Amino acid sequence: MALVIITGDGAEHRYVTNHLMQAHPVAAVLVCTPPRRRSWKTVLRTAPLRFVDKALRQIFLRLIGDAAAREASLRRVLGASSAAFDRPDLVQQVGRPRDGGLAQAVAAHPGTVLAIYGTGIIPDDVLALSQGPALNMHTGLSPWYRGVSCAFWPILEGSPDMVGATVHECTSEVDGGLIYARARAALQPDDDLHSIFARAVVAGTQAYVNVAAEALEDRLAGTAQDLNAGREYRGAMLGLRFELKTRLALRRLRRTAALEQAGAAL
Repeated sequence: MALVIITGDGAEHRYVTNHLMQAHPVAAVLVCTPPRRRSWKTVLRTAPLRFVDKALRQIFLRLIGDAAAREASLRRVLGASSAAFDRPDLVQQVGRPRDGGLAQAVAAHPGTVLAIYGTGIIPDDVLALSQGPALNMHTGLSPWYRGVSCAFWPILEGSPDMVGATVHECTSEVDGGLIYARARAALQPDDDLHSIFARAVVAGTQAYVNVAAEALEDRLAGTAQDLNAGREYRGAMLGLRFELKTRLALRRLRRTAALEQAGAAL
């Protein structure tokens, strides 16, 4: 039995994929196009204050060169294994998950286990093609932190010990399904917001490799999660106000050495 990996094409996606390929047989790497964003006209019409908040955040991030800082931080933490896919011959571009190309590509590899990371929501008809439960890695500790940017919100809330990743059953419910493993990230005192995310990727990848082995050997066991215990964070919440608050919170954590303590406790 082999894996079919469904992922994106960022540094974090390549890192996770390469580690899975190094540990397990892989039949294909199916790279999805990012999901469509809501039209700015729709957001402006339905939630004008949110639109302004998000627009100001984008301007702020451009002014401080955040995209380049993100690339540098991911490269520093994830290393050379995030630069390119190790097996480009296995890589296939399939478009957006709901456009039909993904289902066709997965169906071409029957008897495989789906290993998903960093895509839009995968349709149920694709998940049904997996040999056994489809797997997903979420860079947040479920059920407490579900949704998007789940290495960001714990810093805002002063809980660096809640940065990590979850490997779980992929279902139509966002970050729902049975939990197979959780891993907390080992943070460093000089981490920025992007390297904190990268450390969640590293922690989750180690767990993902182990869970994939259990799935391939048909000995996977999971536990149900109580979705009332946490919260689903949405992209619409990411505006300038929270961006600035989180950066200030990170400075406070550095001053109190809370990041170092969070890493040392693991």
